[in-house]
Amino acid sequence: MPKAVSSVETRMKRKILFGVTKAGWGGAQRYVFDLITNLPPDKFKVSVMAGAPGLLQNRLETAGIRFIPVSGLGRDIAWLKELEALFGILTAIRKEKPDVLHLNSPKMSGLGAFAGRLLGVPRIIVTVHGWSFAEDRHLGSRRCWRIKSS
Repeated sequence: MPKAVSSVETRMKRKILFGVTKAGWGGAQRYVFDLITNLPPDKFKVSVMAGAPGLLQNRLETAGIRFIPVSGLGRDIAWLKELEALFGILTAIRKEKPDVLHLNSPKMSGLGAFAGRLLGVPRIIVTVHGWSFAEDRHLGSRRCWRIKSS
């Protein structure tokens, strides 16, 4: 007699796409790495998108986690680069088709949430790790961050 399969066993893994602005190794990157590597792999399929390669990318790849580089994504505001990054984020979301989009760091949160809404991602989570508008930057950058954060 065949064993009955429970509904829990037949459910597909929930796909989570994490996003962080830079792939270095700071507070947000460490948080993303620790969170991802502690999720049960039988329940979640995870991937990470970020700007320039760095230690986070190396550690994720060593752990067998997909890393998606986003061209143009950097910390400072540069309008043409923002458009390039937005298209990179849109491409990653279209390809990954996540159930959940978990965004970390201010720039990734703004661009990623906009892209996620455009593409109809069912769940978007933003985790704030710092206040970029309070940093020592030129007046134009501080005003942009204040407007974005309001």
